[in-house]
Amino acid sequence: MADRFIFLRFMIKKVAESVGAIATFMPKPFADDFRNGAHFNMSLAHTEGGANAFAPGSGKSQLASRYGVSCSDLALHFVAGLKAHAAAITAVTCPSYNSYQGLIAQGDLADFSWAPVLVAWGKNNRSAMLRLPGNRHCIENRAVDMSVNPYLAAAITLAAGLDGIENQLDPGAPLNDDLYRRGKTELKAAGIDVLPRTLLHALEAFEADPISAQAFGEFYKEVYVAHKTREWERSFYAVSREQRERYLTFI
Repeated sequence: MADRFIFLRFMIKKVAESVGAIATFMPKPFADDFRNGAHFNMSLAHTEGGANAFAPGSGKSQLASRYGVSCSDLALHFVAGLKAHAAAITAVTCPSYNSYQGLIAQGDLADFSWAPVLVAWGKNNRSAMLRLPGNRHCIENRAVDMSVNPYLAAAITLAAGLDGIENQLDPGAPLNDDLYRRGKTELKAAGIDVLPRTLLHALEAFEADPISAQAFGEFYKEVYVAHKTREWERSFYAVSREQRERYLTFI
């Protein structure tokens, strides 16, 4: 599937070129329009028979019964692993400076962006980072955009999910309401974390989380951090014409 994703981007760009157009996979090309999302769906299969291990009836269901969701407990442990390592995962699934200009609730949009901003999961909830779709048994991470390297995203997602399974982590109760309407005080009181606000914040979490070395190996982890830190610095320290127009005579 990762191969097909890479080919899709290449093919779309070539077709666009052939008609004199430009196809972009920039995460947030326009401040007043939606981001270029690439929601990442993952499930596990049993080695014998290939049945979906996230489907209801596949193993224990105490957690699923407690939270009123149609899936296996294995799926919820996987969700808990993604929540526990959400910030580090986001450094890979949203890998560019521009990615974080899309992970906002509204910004310059006329209405909500439907981009995830909170580390939360829910039943078919399109305002949460992690969603249990109503029509298939998988875990959907909505904090992914079209600049993603799908191979790296798959590696760290799988590592985080397996960590949740191995440690029998509990994801907590699902949040099924419109999370954009919750205020900061309410979110803090409920212990709901916010996704990294910038690439730098995400990289700091990635570097500190042992799951990154587990997924990539220590050497490639350091390579990734160094490469992406340079990208953040190039974008952050650049002074734009808009900034000069705003501050030149204001300060």
